[in-house]
Amino acid sequence: MVVAFLIAVGTLPAAAQEAPQLRDVTGTIVNGTGNSLPAFGLTVTLHRQTANTYEESTTTTDTKGNFRFENIPLDPQALYGVTVRYQGVVYGTDIDLRPESIPPVTVSIYETSDDQSLLSVSSSSLLIPQVDKIARDVYALEIVNVVNASDRTYVPGAEPMNLLRFGLPPGAKGLQIDTSLVGADAIQVDRGFAVPANIPPGEHEVMFAYHFGYEGQSVTLDKSYLYGAENARILVPYEIGDLSSADFGDPGDVKIGDKHYQLIEVSDIARQSRAKLEISSLPQATLWDRTQAIASDVPYELAAPALLGLLMVSLIAIAVARRCGIFGGLASGSGASEGDNNRATIVEQIADLERALDEGKIREVDYFAKRQALLDRLAAPPVSTSTD
Repeated sequence: MVVAFLIAVGTLPAAAQEAPQLRDVTGTIVNGTGNSLPAFGLTVTLHRQTANTYEESTTTTDTKGNFRFENIPLDPQALYGVTVRYQGVVYGTDIDLRPESIPPVTVSIYETSDDQSLLSVSSSSLLIPQVDKIARDVYALEIVNVVNASDRTYVPGAEPMNLLRFGLPPGAKGLQIDTSLVGADAIQVDRGFAVPANIPPGEHEVMFAYHFGYEGQSVTLDKSYLYGAENARILVPYEIGDLSSADFGDPGDVKIGDKHYQLIEVSDIARQSRAKLEISSLPQATLWDRTQAIASDVPYELAAPALLGLLMVSLIAIAVARRCGIFGGLASGSGASEGDNNRATIVEQIADLERALDEGKIREVDYFAKRQALLDRLAAPPVSTSTD
């Protein structure tokens, strides 16, 4: 499938809009796998996306892998990207047409392999940010940095067990996934979910949130590390319960912002490893809690998915993730600020966009463009407001 990699182009003066400037886009397709031939004869696609239109043009690489697009109109409202398909995998990059002289574009492609040993995990982090004591649900957020350190793209093939897989607790619900990997729709597999995505060389972050029920005052998680992990972290706030693990040892203490967390941190976890984590002294709902929940206009659990995403910035603050956070604030139920409510709305819009793509109601190129626009809005600092 063809996917556009796009970047927004800034606003230009009105005169430039009346007489669009023309740009030439040149570049090279480079095969990053050792001892490979130059990328000769490949079809390169230039994508142009606006709010109402989508256009594309194609050209072919020469014997050295070079390509050229001439006289491309600069539209101040358009998004532009270049993609190429090689051995069934789509590679691409954003292009910015604002400079009068555009630097040459380089897109790397790779030979493919279905060898799972190419994949490893540099960092695996689990955060338990919240418990709904009324519904007796534990909410979890995981961030896994998947690494392909080879010079080939991992292509899983048709077998489910060859897909990129992640474990979930029994009865997990409300799975939400965010990743930069292309084609990362979740497929349910035994004990978790799989991502049917090709994995090019480099490090790729996969974030996923879910919730699961608990009985009594404690819950035990059987955590799997299919690809091992150079570093693993588990974070639980003190007010949620007491964290322990016979396999990983006792937790330490870490302060994030003004809040203290229990932290278990382990290095060099072997592939196919499993570890049991226990959270005891979980909160129990009183009769008064249940009465308040019934009387509330907004169900308490509806705020949880947004809270999970917004708590991402705290996890990143201790260097769990390598890329910048996309969520910029914290929400706390009905007491959230106007900025936090706006962010929760954006999170809901992203979820709606994901559903539209799954149901075939939106083209992939429109999906990626609109999703990026929403993420840009979510990353912007909240606007403070005051009332007289």
